[in-house]
Order: sequence, then C-alpha cells, then structure tokens
Amino acid sequence: MELPEEYIRYSPVEVEKRLSERMGLPWFDGMQDWDLISSDSGRIKEFLSPYKTGNLNDDEKFAMMELIVSSFDDLAREKGSLHHNDLWQDCKNILINECWLHISTIHYWSSLEDNHPEDGFPSTKFIRPVWNTVKTNFI
Repeated sequence: MELPEEYIRYSPVEVEKRLSERMGLPWFDGMQDWDLISSDSGRIKEFLSPYKTGNLNDDEKFAMMELIVSSFDDLAREKGSLHHNDLWQDCKNILINECWLHISTIHYWSSLEDNHPEDGFPSTKFIRPVWNTVKTNFI
C-alpha cells in the first residue's frame, strides 16, 4: 500500500548534522541513511529523552524518531521481541499521538509490501499495529 505523496517526509540534512553533534553521533558530508548508520539499541533511552523533554522543532522530532525507530529495529533483531519493553511503549504512544508527524516513518517500518509482518524488518510486527491504529487518518 502506497502512502499518499503529501505524507512522505524526509529528514533535512542540516537537522541530522545538528542532532549528530548534539548526541555525539557520526556525521560526514554526503551521509545517507543517517538513522540506519547512527542507530544504537543501547542508546534508545538517551535518544528518547530529548524527544520527550527537549524543545525540538518538527524537523528535529521527525529525524529523532527515525533514529529511535531504527534503534528499536536493532533491538528487535538482537532480542527478538519488543514486548514488555517500557521504552517501546513510550515510543509507540508517541507514534500514535503524533502520527501526523511520523506517518512516513510508521509506513516505512510497517513494511506493508510484505503480507506477513515476520517477512519485513525485525520491528515490523511491533510497528504494524501502530499503522493499523492510525492509517484511517491518512488513506
């Protein structure tokens, strides 16, 4: 299922660079897939903190959430599950409550081209319920 073009969003490069400096993450000119390169399952709490308490603008929130979800994907790959993870519950609530900002990220990680969630990313089976909760607002 395609997401309507008006909902597709990308992180501005200058925002990724600024967040990299703030969070001590790698950065280099021409960097692509910043969220995938910089993700770290061991730093999820640290990544969520400025999102929840900082004065981030929408572009910064969007980029941070891409990093956070990518880090949860790493965690799902490592542990096999996100169930009973309080940080995932926090993230899931943010994704649902701020779906207007994160629908592009929710859609991507839901891997809807795969009929079965287990055929997608390690985190797909955990984020697809978020998609199912919010999709009627966007399709």
